Amino acid sequence: MGAFSRWLDQRNSTLLSAALAFGLTLAAGWLDLPKTHIDDLYYVQTAATYLSTGRIDNTAFTQEFRQGLTPDRDFGQLPFYSFFLSLWMGFFGTSAASLQLFFLLFLYFGVFSLLDLSRKLGVNLLFCFFCTAVFALSLSLFGLRMDVVSFFLFLGGWRILVQGSPWAYFAGLGVFAGCAAVYPSGFFFGLPVFFHQYYRDILQPRLLGSWKNGVVIASVLFWFAGFFFLMQHLIAGDWGHFFRDYRISAQQAVAGVPFSWDKYQLAWQMGTERSFFFPKMGFVLW
Repeated sequence: MGAFSRWLDQRNSTLLSAALAFGLTLAAGWLDLPKTHIDDLYYVQTAATYLSTGRIDNTAFTQEFRQGLTPDRDFGQLPFYSFFLSLWMGFFGTSAASLQLFFLLFLYFGVFSLLDLSRKLGVNLLFCFFCTAVFALSLSLFGLRMDVVSFFLFLGGWRILVQGSPWAYFAGLGVFAGCAAVYPSGFFFGLPVFFHQYYRDILQPRLLGSWKNGVVIASVLFWFAGFFFLMQHLIAGDWGHFFRDYRISAQQAVAGVPFSWDKYQLAWQMGTERSFFFPKMGFVLW
């Protein structure tokens, strides 16, 4: 009976997290969030152009901010965000309501993950909900941006990973990979979380020779190899011009940084903006 009561309490807590996250998402929709901000519409245009032409192209962005560089290219971040947004547009259209729903789904996923994760880690739910409301609504003021979507994916991956089972490692690392693909500095969110979890589940109980550790290592290799070969395929194919032009943009945007690495490493390095890297890392470690 005691085990059933604990299960019921856990289920009710999860349902409460889901209900609070849904309420916050409805509030964001009622407030007409997200608000347009800075260059988010340029990435939306990139997605729409890719949907209609099959070409990574962001003429408006390059004409306004990158005059003198190679024309008609998307500078700033990897194209995965615009690519996934173009898939969404293909199913649900390019209306403002469709784009808002795309964001609100990630908002719900991230907020629910943060609330439920806080419950699993022993944080007071009401306090966490207040902080989450301030955090999520303030982020929504920054538009339909890939860094916000990446952060919500990170929270979802963390919630999965904290369960500690072998399949949770596989699924959580997969979500972390998506987080990093959308916004490369998301890699530095997932890294300390993974090592902390790995220490708790594998190193501390001395399970290095266990089948569970084998599944964890295989999961790491699977997602790393999959993403690496995907990037190499994209660089050699239709997205090759993007990475070539990215080098030009990066050298002019951040002078003094040694961009002698290949295009794959360059794209990851440029996703770790210096002004935000240490605050982000500090947040994750805390």
